[in-house]
Amino acid sequence: MSGVTPRPWSKLLARAAVLAAALLVTAIDPACAQSNFVRGDLDEDSALLLSDVTTGLGYLFQGVPLDCLDAADVNDDGTIDLSDVVYVLVNLFSGGPIPPSPYPTCQIDPTPDSLSCIWSAICPPRGATFSPDPDVPIANEDSTEVEAVDVSGDGNIDLVIASNEGFVEIHLGAGGGDFESPTTYVTGLGSQAVEIADFNEDGLLDLVTVNYHHDSISVLLGLGDGVFAPATSIFVGDDGPGDCFVHDFDGDGHVDIATANGYPGTVGILLGFGDGTFDAPTLYPTIDRSPQPLVHGDIDGDGAIDIITADISSFSLLRGDGLGGLSPAELIPAPPGWITSTALADVDGDFDPDLLVCTRNPDNFVVMENDGSGQFTQAEVYGFSTDPRAITMLDVNGDGALEALLAFGAASDSLRVLFGNGDGTFLLGPQYTGYENASSIKPADLDDDGDLDLVFMSSSLQLVYQLLAD
Repeated sequence: MSGVTPRPWSKLLARAAVLAAALLVTAIDPACAQSNFVRGDLDEDSALLLSDVTTGLGYLFQGVPLDCLDAADVNDDGTIDLSDVVYVLVNLFSGGPIPPSPYPTCQIDPTPDSLSCIWSAICPPRGATFSPDPDVPIANEDSTEVEAVDVSGDGNIDLVIASNEGFVEIHLGAGGGDFESPTTYVTGLGSQAVEIADFNEDGLLDLVTVNYHHDSISVLLGLGDGVFAPATSIFVGDDGPGDCFVHDFDGDGHVDIATANGYPGTVGILLGFGDGTFDAPTLYPTIDRSPQPLVHGDIDGDGAIDIITADISSFSLLRGDGLGGLSPAELIPAPPGWITSTALADVDGDFDPDLLVCTRNPDNFVVMENDGSGQFTQAEVYGFSTDPRAITMLDVNGDGALEALLAFGAASDSLRVLFGNGDGTFLLGPQYTGYENASSIKPADLDDDGDLDLVFMSSSLQLVYQLLAD
C-alpha cells in the first residue's frame, strides 16, 4: 500500500507472541492424533488464505469447532493462540515464512505435542473414506439384515438379505460392485437375522435365519452356484428368536447354532451333527427379558466361547464350558440409556475382547474395557446428537487399530467412522448423510479393487445401499 512501510515479519511475530501470552485459548485433546494434515489450512480448502485467518479467529473467540487442531497450530509451538493467526497474515501480506512441516502436502506432525487431528478432509487415509454407489438401492422393502459373502464360489461377493416378510433374497455378484436380480427363498415370518456356514460339510455354504413370528430357525442347504434347497424349519421355543450366530460350541468339529430368544429371555444352543441337521435346542435363561443383540467371544481367556446378550437396559454374560454348555447368566452393569447395539473387540490392545455399546437417550457410543476375567468397566463415552443404532468394528485405514463404524437413526448423521487409537480411545472421523435409519453395516470388497467397501440397510423401508471405498 502507498505510504505504508511493511514491518519486518520477525517483529510482527514477536508482538503476536506477547499478545498470545496475555490471551491464550488452547483446546487440548488428551489423545494425540497421528492423522495426516496440512499445517495452516484450517478450513481444509487446500490453500493458505484469509479464510484460514477467519477460521482461526472463530475458533479462538467464538468457539467454532475444528476437526484438526494440529492444522491450527500454524507456528508449531504446541498451542493455538493469536500468534498462529498472525503467522498466516505475515505470510500472506509481508512475505513471511511458510508454515512448518507438514506443509504444503499431507504428512504426520513431526513435532510431538498434545494437539489432536480428529479428521482432515483433504488428507484422508487410504480405505478410510467411502463414496455412494449410484446403482442403489438393491433390495426390496422390509429387509432386516444383509450379509456380504461369496455364496456361489465364483470369486464375486454376493448379498444375502433377510426379510421380515419371511424370505431371504440372494443377489449374486456380477463383479465390479454389480449384482444380478435376486432369487427368493421362503423362510419363516419375521426373519430377523441370517448367518452363513457349511452345516453339512460338503464344501458349500448354507444359510440359517431366525424367524421371530414363527418361533423357529430355517436352515437352507447350499446346492452350489448360489442355489439353495428349500428351507427346513426347527422350532426353538415360544419366545420369538431375534438373533443368532454359528460356532462349534462342543468342539466336535461340527457347526452349531446359538439363538437369542425373547420373553422371558433365553439363549438356545442347537448342536449340529455335521449333516445339516441339529439337536433340539437347549435353553439357558438370561437376566434380561428380551436378549437381543447377541455377541460372542472368549471373554475370560479359557479357550471357550462365551455369550453376552442385551435388552434395552441390561447385559447377561453366559460363559461357555467348551462342551456345548453355558453357565448361569451373570449380570453386567450397563451404561445409562436404551441399548441399541453391541459388539465385542479388543480395542485397547490387551488381547481381551472389550464391550462396545450404542445407547439411545443418552445418544452415546460407550467403551467398556474387559479386565481379562469378564469384568467390564466403562472407560470412554462419546456423545452424539442422534442415536447410534449399529456397530461394526473394522481396521479401515490399515494402522492395526480397529475403527468403529456407527449407523445412526437420522438422515443428517447416517454413518460415521470413529478412528481407533489402539488404546481404547477413538477420534471422530468422516460422516455420511442421507440414509435414514441406517443399520446392519457389513464390510466386503464389493467392486474388486482390493479395498473393503460397506453394504448396509437404510430407511423405514430397509433398502440396501453401498458405500465404495475411495
